[in-house]
Amino acid sequence: MSKSPAFRIVEGAETAQNPDVIVALPVIREVAELLLDCAATGGVGLVTGPSGSGKTIALKRLAARYPTLGLPGQVIYSCCQVAVGATRGCKDLLSEMGVGGIIANGHGAPMQLVIKIAQREFVRRNIRCALLDEIDRWDDEAIAGLFALHDRLREGGHSFSLVLASNHANPSWLTDAESLRSRTLRNVGAERVSVEEMVGLLAMWSAEFASFAAKLEAGHSDAVQIAHILHDATTGDLRQLNFFARVYERHFHGREVSEKMVKAALTKLDA
Repeated sequence: MSKSPAFRIVEGAETAQNPDVIVALPVIREVAELLLDCAATGGVGLVTGPSGSGKTIALKRLAARYPTLGLPGQVIYSCCQVAVGATRGCKDLLSEMGVGGIIANGHGAPMQLVIKIAQREFVRRNIRCALLDEIDRWDDEAIAGLFALHDRLREGGHSFSLVLASNHANPSWLTDAESLRSRTLRNVGAERVSVEEMVGLLAMWSAEFASFAAKLEAGHSDAVQIAHILHDATTGDLRQLNFFARVYERHFHGREVSEKMVKAALTKLDA
């Protein structure tokens, strides 16, 4: 097991184990670099990986850290909902920003008008970055409308960056549209955590697993076996691991980690 912890506390209490703690995953640093490169080039960034690989954590952490990155203006984070049609994505963004009127009514507004309203609002509020999670929920036309807004803002002299998160390594809306591919700077791949990273994360969430991590570090064979059982069951999915930590804490708080208790907690998940 690596002696350098894979995670560190960046928000919340530094001394108490807590499943609510936000940790620094490698993908957070990579996505921050992606955003800085997008801001410098005018390109669009893409973060891809399976569910539970840390994409949402990365975008939310990036939104919180945006003022420290030396970039201008404000940032907006949004978890996309199902949107169909060229104007729907931009309308949903405006609605989330609290823009009413024709946008709130949602019907019949032509693309040119929606883009014009969006451009006005983004400039007025000095929004320079949009971080959009679950972009796969938008259809190809809605995503094309988003890219049109991106172009319009930059053509108007308003530097604007986009970072999109997708569950698919090669989303169809990107591979099928040369105009969108040419605007995309690069794809950062997020991966689920390894056994070592998993144990480091659990140790930050639970005093019981902090002791377990020490046993694993010392090479105890039973701890090695338990770690692999847990990783095989959760496949390194961050959400499943967080569920597991909470269930384990509820049922086995204060008790030394054992294979029997780990398996008992796993039976209460869908893992």
